[in-house]
Amino acid sequence: MMEAVLARILTDAPERTPEGATAPAVALRALAPQLVMFSDAERHLLVDWLDRITGASGPARS
Repeated sequence: MMEAVLARILTDAPERTPEGATAPAVALRALAPQLVMFSDAERHLLVDWLDRITGASGPARS
């Protein structure tokens, strides 16, 4: 019974795509303004991290 339940809810890890984390980061970045559960500061930090993953240009860092 336990194996049947686990087989229904567990899946194999998805195949790795060549872009790695880039595609999910771009998708999440597009939705970031709609994530109202975060404060403005938290959204800004999330966007900064996602921009780093995707290689988006932003302000120069020191």
